[in-house]
Amino acid sequence: MAQTKTIFLLAFLAVALPFGADAAVLYLLPQAQQVYLGDSFVVEVRLDTEGEEINAAEANLKFPADLLEVVDVGMGGSVLNIAVNGKRADVDGSISFAGGAPEGFRGDGLVGRITFLAKGEGTASVNFMDDSRVLLNDGSGTPAPLVFLEGTYAAGAKPEGWVAISAPTHPNQNKWAQGNTLHLRWDLEKDAEYSYILSRDPLAEPDETPDRPQGDLLWMGDMEYAYLEDGIYYFHLRKGANDSSGQMNWGPKITYRAMVDATPPEDFQPQFARIEGKNYVVFNAFDKTSGVNRYEVLEQARDFWGKPKENSGNWKEGRSPYLLADQNLNSAVKIKAIDEAGNARMAEIIPPKKPLWQTALLLIIFAVLFIFAALSFRKKFQRKSA
Repeated sequence: MAQTKTIFLLAFLAVALPFGADAAVLYLLPQAQQVYLGDSFVVEVRLDTEGEEINAAEANLKFPADLLEVVDVGMGGSVLNIAVNGKRADVDGSISFAGGAPEGFRGDGLVGRITFLAKGEGTASVNFMDDSRVLLNDGSGTPAPLVFLEGTYAAGAKPEGWVAISAPTHPNQNKWAQGNTLHLRWDLEKDAEYSYILSRDPLAEPDETPDRPQGDLLWMGDMEYAYLEDGIYYFHLRKGANDSSGQMNWGPKITYRAMVDATPPEDFQPQFARIEGKNYVVFNAFDKTSGVNRYEVLEQARDFWGKPKENSGNWKEGRSPYLLADQNLNSAVKIKAIDEAGNARMAEIIPPKKPLWQTALLLIIFAVLFIFAALSFRKKFQRKSA
């Protein structure tokens, strides 16, 4: 049922919007990497449209579940900014991304990210399945010819002399953090030299020249990088030591990953919708770095003048379309979009004003009740006086 729904929605996105048909390329970045057992690493699923304009895509992948484990999948910053079934990972070794780009997309861009854990020694191949597809923005949803570029990732045991790097500001390499200052630590060894580099490239290599901290980097073994822009950073380190002949020997590269997102999701505008006779609010927020993690909804009662009452209602986690508890549309509705780093963006929608005749009718009813109460009070007062 879910697969049928995905096919229908992808087809709808493709034909409902306009245009172009050469082969598009679904590929992984990096396409090859050496990792260590017990470490996690990030693989980007990317799309190159090769000059064509597309507006819907579905990327289905498989991986050896005995060698790799999926820690996380994300679509932050994806060119598919309208998720259909979104992201999904199964323990059987399959991963899926599906969504649309209503305004069309042409170029090379991110589809989604996969964080793998290397749990078995060996070389793991991550492949695209044949049912992956990209639909052209031509008004007909024409499938684009596709080329797949797989990835291979070799996992081995950690070498002797392993340097353990930690980051008090970003302690979990698999989690996004709001802080844009990265503080790194490791234990210095006597007579050892270190070469390092902070890069956006997971494959960057420190050279074989000892480095010395400069500027705001504090001192070796306790370093700080400030004012980082949003994104994923890799601190690559190599340790060198002189052998008995005085020759400097450099060890393997050791990497620490830090994921920075200090920016909330972009502004979004919720809308009321009538679905099968019931009132809903629909919404979709976009976060260009870590991605939206969840939504929270608050229905807030309003006073006679239409202003929301303070401390009324409770925030509830929800998803679009969200069925409103207040089916009479008398409440103000607030929606918070919260990204993977905890940044939040709030939007509010106020129900339309009641028609003038309804307002007039309410005023007349209140006036009649007031007059009736006044007359009743007057009669009681006259009886007592008599």
